[in-house]
Amino acid sequence: MKLFNLFSNNFSNNEEGAKLEIYCYDLESGEVENLIPQLEKKGFELIYIDADSLMAKISGGYQDITGLMKELKEQGFSWSERE
Repeated sequence: MKLFNLFSNNFSNNEEGAKLEIYCYDLESGEVENLIPQLEKKGFELIYIDADSLMAKISGGYQDITGLMKELKEQGFSWSERE
């Protein structure tokens, strides 16, 4: 399961005001190893890594983070297990 865990935007003039946190769990064998370089390439900071799960976060401009969320949604990320 690949989930968006948190999205926030401080709505200030700060260009780096948006934050996104993702949580992936119950992943197939080898999927964690495949996700790590993909997420690092996008600028994510890895918070937690286990054999079948990981958590990562990224900060940036609102437009950049929402664009990244669209990319991740195409790769199977969602806000809910039911989506």
